[in-house]
Amino acid sequence: SRMLAPLMELRLFQPGNDDRIVRMHRLVQELVKKRGITEQGSLEEVFTAKIQGHAVLLAENWLDHDARWELTAMVNYALQLMNSESENGMLIAGIISPVLQELGRWAEKERLLRKAVEQAERFHGDKSDVFVSLLSNLALVLRAAGQLREAERLMRKVLAIDEQVHGPDHEKVAVRLHNLGSLL
Repeated sequence: SRMLAPLMELRLFQPGNDDRIVRMHRLVQELVKKRGITEQGSLEEVFTAKIQGHAVLLAENWLDHDARWELTAMVNYALQLMNSESENGMLIAGIISPVLQELGRWAEKERLLRKAVEQAERFHGDKSDVFVSLLSNLALVLRAAGQLREAERLMRKVLAIDEQVHGPDHEKVAVRLHNLGSLL
């Protein structure tokens, strides 16, 4: 099926020792046990809702080393959803992005935010709060990674949008000026 290959890629299904046996990740097991997929909506909708809930749990308990192993699968799933033009990927990215930062996984966070920024612009426009917030977060990640020219360019773009949308005296403009000032 269309969803089986990506689930195998995310290691949510894995071939067993016997060709007739497939190992199923516990998240998928819970979905299959709890719900008749056809009754509750598409597999993607149900699975994404479960992943979002689990991502929130991970975000709240990221210090627990036993919970971290699922983060890579969640990053891959969010990217996969965004590549298939599903807005749910952007939502998952927003939940797990701070966890990636706390763990110092800057390259993964940058990749996730770049895709989320691209998608937010398509879905919400380049003046939306979602787009501006993600673009600002990406600029901060780039600053932390030492990519100062690109970080400055993005910070100036965020500042210009906020000034245009909210006016020069708005608190968001003050935050953007602070971020830009700390870079320069």
